[in-house]
Amino acid sequence: MAESHEQDRLGRPAFADAEERLAAIVESSDDAIYSKDSEAIITSWNHSAERIYGYTAEEAIGRDVKILIPDDHRGEERVILGRILDGERIEHYETERVRKDGQRVAVSLTVSPLRSADGTIIGASVVGRDVSQRLELDTMREELGRTEFVNLVAHELKNPLTTISGASQLLQMDLDQLPERSRKAVELLVRQTERAQTLIRDLLDLSRVRSARFSIEMKKQCLRNVVDETLAVLVRPEGKNVEVSVDEAVEVMADAIRLQQVLTNLISNAYKYGGANIKIDAEDKGSTVAICVEDDGPGLPEDYLQHLFEPFQRASTAIGHGGSGLGLAITKGLVEAHNGTIRYEHADPIGARFLFVLEGCD
Repeated sequence: MAESHEQDRLGRPAFADAEERLAAIVESSDDAIYSKDSEAIITSWNHSAERIYGYTAEEAIGRDVKILIPDDHRGEERVILGRILDGERIEHYETERVRKDGQRVAVSLTVSPLRSADGTIIGASVVGRDVSQRLELDTMREELGRTEFVNLVAHELKNPLTTISGASQLLQMDLDQLPERSRKAVELLVRQTERAQTLIRDLLDLSRVRSARFSIEMKKQCLRNVVDETLAVLVRPEGKNVEVSVDEAVEVMADAIRLQQVLTNLISNAYKYGGANIKIDAEDKGSTVAICVEDDGPGLPEDYLQHLFEPFQRASTAIGHGGSGLGLAITKGLVEAHNGTIRYEHADPIGARFLFVLEGCD
């Protein structure tokens, strides 16, 4: 008796139609789907794999899967393949892969064994989902949570510190009538209260910058006027010389108060950590204006530059100056709120250069 097979309407075996539908599903999936054999050679590659990883099917099939794996993740691939060959299935494994252009992409992988007709494991199928945007959103939510916490703590500390500051100022009024030990205690109280108030003020500024809870009123500003007003309110330490090379015709689109805050932070840092000479200049490029604050001090150590604009970062050259480590993080946030950019450069031959670019008025 001849063996019978279920057929579709075109007379083909039913399993052929099922395979075609499965292939169509794989090809239309938003996830990268590919397979590899037991030697980690890619054997199939769908359209989304091309979109996510940058390789066409012709470029990927027949090549070792290591083309997708960053050098510092090579060990993990051996572990995954070993588990698959032992019959395990790996679900939602988050890691990084590398695109054809060299950029890394965060992915969530599900890896399943592929079996032959007799049940032998001959390779693996991999479903990869790009989770970069989700991770970015998670990071943003986490950062927002930290910002809210910092804002709450700073506000809660602000009121009692205001009371302590007022009381210490009253004690200062009668300082001459106090014993020497008491006078020293009051002076220490005043200094430390001022330092704490500065830290709280910086924390609140950082919180506002990171949560965009401050207003930027963009108007045409004469840059030289803003620089001069900034220098007028700053106490210049003895032995420091400031050269201003900003033409009065240079104008920027900026919030004058926020721009003054940026300049205050950069000039104050130059006073604290720089050499005897500070230079402020600007280059008007029409659509943009590049503003530079430069000093001839020792400059910043290389190991500090990677985290330069992060909160609570202080270089070894800053030890003893009592800074909060928040100034450059606030400065970067204020510049970016103006749709500008800021960077650090080593000055020539020595020193530090902070260069920020704002919108011009042409």
